[in-house]
Amino acid sequence: QCCSLDLFQAHTRNVVPFAAPVITAIDVSPGSYFSYIVARPSADLHTPRVIINNRFSYSGHAAIKFWLQQQKVSDYTLAESGSHAQSLEALREQRADIAAIDALSWQHLDTHGLNILDASDPAPAPPFIMGRQSTVPAEALTQALDQAFERHGHSLGVTGVIPVSRSDYRSVAEHAQTL
Repeated sequence: QCCSLDLFQAHTRNVVPFAAPVITAIDVSPGSYFSYIVARPSADLHTPRVIINNRFSYSGHAAIKFWLQQQKVSDYTLAESGSHAQSLEALREQRADIAAIDALSWQHLDTHGLNILDASDPAPAPPFIMGRQSTVPAEALTQALDQAFERHGHSLGVTGVIPVSRSDYRSVAEHAQTL
C-alpha cells in the first residue's frame, strides 16, 4: 500500500495500483477516506507550525495545505515528521501546532490531549499496489485482500476492497500540484 500522491513519482513507475480499501470505521463511500485537521490546545492558528507526515501524502500533507488555503492562512512554517504517529507526537510535545491525520489512523493512534478542528474533503483511499511485472493477476490479489478483510478486517475498520487504477488518483495528484 502507498500514499496516493506516490503514484505519480519516479520511484513508483514500476508499480500498479489495483485495489483500495473499503473503510467502514468512518463515514465515507467505498474506496474513499478523509483526514482530520487536528491541533494541540492553545495552538497558534494564525501563523501555525504545520507538521506533515511526508510530502507525497494526501492525508498528512495535501489535506492540511488545502485546509490552510480554505482558511486563508498563508503564513505558516512546515516540517516533516515521517508518519502520522510522529506528527501527533510533535503536536503533544508542542513542536508543532496543527496537522492532518488520516481519520482511520486517528482511531488507532495515541491522540490524547489533541483536538479535532475539522475534516478534509474525501479523497480516494491509499491504494494497494503490485509490481508492474507481477505474474499474479490483479483480480486474484483483489479477491484475496477482499476475503482477508471480510474475515479479519472489522477490528481495523476495513471490510473489503474495490478495484482501482492509476487514473482514479490523477485528479487528487493534479490538485496537489497546485499547492
